[in-house]
Amino acid sequence: MTMDVNQIQNGWDVYGSDGDKIGDVSDLGPNYVLVTKGFLFTKDIYIPTSAITGIENDRVYLNIAKDQVDSMGWDQAPTSDTGYGTSDDSATYTDNDSTTVTTQSTTTDTDYVEQPVQRTQTDEVQRSATDVSEDDNIRVQRHEEELQATKDMRDVGEVRVSKDVVEEEQTLEVPVTREEVHVESHVVDRAASDTSQAFQEGTISVPVREEEVEVSKTARVAEELEIDKTTTQDTERVTDTVRKERVNVEEVGDVNVQGESGLDNTTSRS
Repeated sequence: MTMDVNQIQNGWDVYGSDGDKIGDVSDLGPNYVLVTKGFLFTKDIYIPTSAITGIENDRVYLNIAKDQVDSMGWDQAPTSDTGYGTSDDSATYTDNDSTTVTTQSTTTDTDYVEQPVQRTQTDEVQRSATDVSEDDNIRVQRHEEELQATKDMRDVGEVRVSKDVVEEEQTLEVPVTREEVHVESHVVDRAASDTSQAFQEGTISVPVREEEVEVSKTARVAEELEIDKTTTQDTERVTDTVRKERVNVEEVGDVNVQGESGLDNTTSRS
């Protein structure tokens, strides 16, 4: 165990010398540790650092038993005049039932020796930590969980638009023009008017032409695809388990509890 009280943090468990849990640390003062004890009816006690005998595994150990804490007069924060926080060789506390508890300690910050607790009378001090007087007004809080939902955007898929090149045959009907030569022979009987070309050999050429179809290709836009996204809303039902506290009020003896209608369950009497 260590004895560096500065390492104590809120929420640590505080145990008495008898091994019973006293409460939880809720604050750390200059010469005391504020401990909250009790479950429904809580109570704050200011334990001086001189009553601490060890610190280990998020636990604080004291040199007095659990049933003696209420009789030590630690309802108020100690001051320098009270002697709290010092490391005297001995300290004696007396409760209202005349039970004297004497502690022996030679504790320093660097050298710690745990000493046993000596009691002069009885180890059991019958004192209830939840006694309520007629002038007390105690408020019990009932907690419950509320289901809340958050939304995160996530990818669920994608739409891919791609283009492929395919080939197909296309036929065009193109009108063309060509020349044709027709040779006709006619029988005549007349005198030749010019005989200079008569009886000479020769060849006459008559050119014949026609149109030739040349094929060319040009690219043009035949279709357009417009791609956009729209947001739609839907309702999705989510279910989870939440907790809530129920307050039970038990009447013991001949008592009458007012204002029971706001409780979550029925009141039992015994």
